[in-house]
Amino acid sequence: MLTYVLPQSRKFGYKLILSSQYLSQLKGLHTVLEACGASVMLMKGVSELDWKFYSSKIEGFEYDDLVNMPAYHSINLIYTHTGKFYNFLTQLPKPV
Repeated sequence: MLTYVLPQSRKFGYKLILSSQYLSQLKGLHTVLEACGASVMLMKGVSELDWKFYSSKIEGFEYDDLVNMPAYHSINLIYTHTGKFYNFLTQLPKPV
């Protein structure tokens, strides 16, 4: 069902938040998400295989940066209205 809904979601301004520990949990949805211009947060612990899937879109960071990233940080890959991806590092809020 999501393979049908996701490509149509942008047209209607519909936003979904999906969370997984690794791409293979999404069972093929990662290619649909990429085609739909989904934004992604990569956090410490991401597998090297998952990193390689997104690495061609991430400038200025290497896999070692992700491995050695401090706690409560993420590398973000944001799809922009220009059809390109913008990436940056974010410090996340600590748990309450």
